[in-house]
Amino acid sequence: MLRLTKSNLFKALYRSILCEATLAALVVCAAAQTEVQGLRGMAIAPVMYRATGHAGAALALPVEIQNLDMTPVKVTLTIHSVTYSDWTYGPNLDKANKFDCSDWFPTKTYEKTIASTSNFTIPLKCTVPKGTLNGVYYCLGTIEPTVDPSNPNKIHAQYQIPIIVRIGSLPKPELKFGSPTLDVQSNLTTITMPFVNDGDVFTVIGATAQVRDATGRLVATRTDADRNLYPQSKRKLSFSLPQKLPDGQYQVQVTCQVNLQTFRPITAAYVVTKGKAVPATPGAVISLPPFTVDPPVFHGSMPTGATRMQTIKFTNQTANQLTVAVTVHRLSQSNNGLFQVLEDKAIEPLQVELSPETLVIPPRGTAVLRVKASVASGATGDTWFAISAVSTAHDSLSQEIYGSIRVPKTENPKLEITPGEVGKVGSIPISTDYEVTNNGNIALLPKVNASIMEAGLTAIAKLEVPPLGDGGILPGATLHNRLMLPPNLKPGAYTVRLEYQYAEKDGQPISEIKQLPFFVPAAKKTTTPPKKTKTGGLK
Repeated sequence: MLRLTKSNLFKALYRSILCEATLAALVVCAAAQTEVQGLRGMAIAPVMYRATGHAGAALALPVEIQNLDMTPVKVTLTIHSVTYSDWTYGPNLDKANKFDCSDWFPTKTYEKTIASTSNFTIPLKCTVPKGTLNGVYYCLGTIEPTVDPSNPNKIHAQYQIPIIVRIGSLPKPELKFGSPTLDVQSNLTTITMPFVNDGDVFTVIGATAQVRDATGRLVATRTDADRNLYPQSKRKLSFSLPQKLPDGQYQVQVTCQVNLQTFRPITAAYVVTKGKAVPATPGAVISLPPFTVDPPVFHGSMPTGATRMQTIKFTNQTANQLTVAVTVHRLSQSNNGLFQVLEDKAIEPLQVELSPETLVIPPRGTAVLRVKASVASGATGDTWFAISAVSTAHDSLSQEIYGSIRVPKTENPKLEITPGEVGKVGSIPISTDYEVTNNGNIALLPKVNASIMEAGLTAIAKLEVPPLGDGGILPGATLHNRLMLPPNLKPGAYTVRLEYQYAEKDGQPISEIKQLPFFVPAAKKTTTPPKKTKTGGLK
């Protein structure tokens, strides 16, 4: 994260990364460079650490800094304890809590002068103390360049690297979700979605917000994903629309994501009158499902005309009786890889029957749902669906049970890669986007490799491909991904060789390969005008 004293010029442009305890190399990079008001900046990798380990483990968390300026810069990296303000999530440095891991770092301050257009790796290390209990611990690394006092136009910058370490297994999150709010200003409309983490578990959250008018027409869609939700904290995700909604009735729908799980939308109605949004329905606080299911997925293979039976056990985790309604829905996949449960209940050519459609589960007890799936004639490939289970008390989100049926010997795998735009800061490329589409009739779980090729011939570096969702691609789905480019490439022409190995035929892999070109320009040299010397003459 980059924070500037005059303005926050960089929001979260880059995906975070999941690092194992045996981190040996950087797998993603983020440029934090801007030429606004004299600040050229740096490129820093990674933007975040999410590490796993165990009591007594030594973790290597290297941080690479690239000086993008034509003059040397002195930087200071400092490890801080930190707490985050409720809702705004502003960091409060050097304020410890029971989740603090800043004391695990034997060296908390590093200073280094980095030559112009050069890079340096800070060997950041920590050791998990013996006897550390299972849980999530965190701190914050800050990187600050020394400001030139002779240049009053330079913006003071502070780069922030959250460090989260997970020790051992974790319990189920204890989350609550508030109703989405709608605020209408003169030239801006804001949707806000509150999240409350009452437990000691760190989670990754996201949401997709939609606004519809009284006719059901979609006014706008906004998405924010991969945000940290620290233990025992509260956070709001905000979505801005650069417009003022005219007077009328509106429905706000927010689909929440927790880790890799996507829930059914939370809906709130509003009436905009004289430029002010007034709730038409009372707000509510909704928790995670108060029950568990086993198995959590339903997958099978059978020929057309066949029928399959499956039982699913529900366990009530509360001290009160639960009544749970179950329904079947079509399943799709959004462009960030997460599953979406559609309201459409028709899932032809598959017929799924549930019995009973309402489960009554005693306190701390169990109940069994019976699922009967039948495949109609003429079906091919995969048919994906979701069984949605929700408490009739309407005080919790639904639990989705994902399922699929495949007709054997009808598989037709196809995959297509479409290049996207090259992201730049100024003229320097920092990322390249692409889309991958499953044009076949079965779900794919491809193996992905990406390399940077110099002059189209020689591989000089491997790139980490950020996983989307669980890594799978449903039939008909199109996913959007972004590859971060390393910050220390010399000027010249390059391509990213992207390979998706998505199937096999006769023992041979079937792959889609695409070349994504980009160009690194030469750095602009700054020149200092010659000093004027006084010559003789009349004064």
